[in-house]
Amino acid sequence: MADAHAPQTSTTTVQYPVNSRRGSRWDDITETHVEELSVNRLLPGEMLALAEALRSDTCTLHTLSLRHNGVGAEGARALAEALTGDTCTLHTLNLARNGVGDEGARALAEAIISDTCTLHKLRLWNNGVGAEGARALAEALRSDTCTLHTLDLGDNGVGADGARALAEALRSETCTLHMLHLGKNEVGDDGARALAEALQSDNCTLHTLTLFNNGVGAGGARALAEALRSDMCTLHTLNLMWNSVGAGGARALAEALTSESCTLHTLDLGMNDVGAEGARAFAEAQALSRARRRPRHHGLLRAIVRLLILRKRACEVVFHPKRLRREGVFDAWAHDSG
Repeated sequence: MADAHAPQTSTTTVQYPVNSRRGSRWDDITETHVEELSVNRLLPGEMLALAEALRSDTCTLHTLSLRHNGVGAEGARALAEALTGDTCTLHTLNLARNGVGDEGARALAEAIISDTCTLHKLRLWNNGVGAEGARALAEALRSDTCTLHTLDLGDNGVGADGARALAEALRSETCTLHMLHLGKNEVGDDGARALAEALQSDNCTLHTLTLFNNGVGAGGARALAEALRSDMCTLHTLNLMWNSVGAGGARALAEALTSESCTLHTLDLGMNDVGAEGARAFAEAQALSRARRRPRHHGLLRAIVRLLILRKRACEVVFHPKRLRREGVFDAWAHDSG
């Protein structure tokens, strides 16, 4: 029987709106059981005070969102120092749009390899992180003390060099990353090829890869398609929106989805100019799978639906409803969705 006089605790989420009044020592997160905190527009000096609060042995914060706060490299260094504290309980850190740059990324990378750091998710969307910062984070991912599962580097400038460094980390037997977001990073075909090679490593644990708007062409798409055929590839979700995959790349991906070893659930090829030829390749792949009397790949069906919605004009000949029903696409989709 529970002690009626025992102290009562509850999980609390605190969100500070713009220009709200906040105590300089963040009493809310050190004197109560707060697990989630979201802050807009930090005032001068508050970043350092917040970092200090994270080091308190009474702080129970698990999720901290500081998106669009001008944290900068200095603030990132302060947070990194807090993450290495043996009393810090933070699991998720969102620093999107904060201008932390390569310097801030390096500081966070050093924190991640600390055996006292408990961080699982790090979001650095739109922070001016280049290849140098990506290399530092990649090196951290290779550490056997790194607990990171999700890394979001979207809308930065890691380029092909940064992508290659991250790909090398994915091949490490100590890397535990499950989700990697690299949208809008000028990765190109070279970066896509490096990542494709990593996906075929027996050490790679990646489930989700986001590469939208990266200048990936047919060559990069073919490399990724080859990876999807590998028995070692564990990828479930691949986002290639807003690239230049074209009909040739689409056909390679469609053929990969029919492979017995393909584990993909979701493929997004929206805005890739695949045209009627590329769309037809997915319809043919779907028909081939039905002919083999194998269960439909969810990924193939979702890819078809994405193409139907996002490239409707270019693909209207192939994706005429009557033709799709005749090929069994809608029937298969209804069966799998039911």
